[in-house]
Amino acid sequence: MRVLVLLAAIASFAFSSATAGAQDRLIVAQAGSTGGSVGKPNKSVSGDAEPRPANRDAVIRSAYPKTIQLNEHAFGLSWSLTLRNIGGSAYEGTWSHGYATSFTITSFTSDSIKMHRVDKPALGAVAGSYAGVRTGNSASGTAVFPMARSTWEASW
Repeated sequence: MRVLVLLAAIASFAFSSATAGAQDRLIVAQAGSTGGSVGKPNKSVSGDAEPRPANRDAVIRSAYPKTIQLNEHAFGLSWSLTLRNIGGSAYEGTWSHGYATSFTITSFTSDSIKMHRVDKPALGAVAGSYAGVRTGNSASGTAVFPMARSTWEASW
């Protein structure tokens, strides 16, 4: 519809410009062939295309894994955990040392993952944030807690 309005405005301008200096000449403009479309779809008359995100992966979320195998390392010790998806971005599991925990994926792109951990109440239970680099079906990174840091790797 905007294209037709634009073509009508151009034709009107061409007619008035041509007849302003010459009283006895008539110039008619034709918009071209019938049917089809003119220009690119999803583009405004000003020429601006619809904005596209710079990194489509940051916007498009992949399907969350059903299970995540996570290994964590701190203070010369290692622990493992199998997280099971309980719906959406929420996961639950039990660490190899016995603590029950919940994880929530807060960002999951083709090249990164961020998660938040909250252990069930127990002596030594913690909450923290995990951020890492993702390659295919695995990731590795650093976890940050109020009084410590750890490294981790995960696969699914």
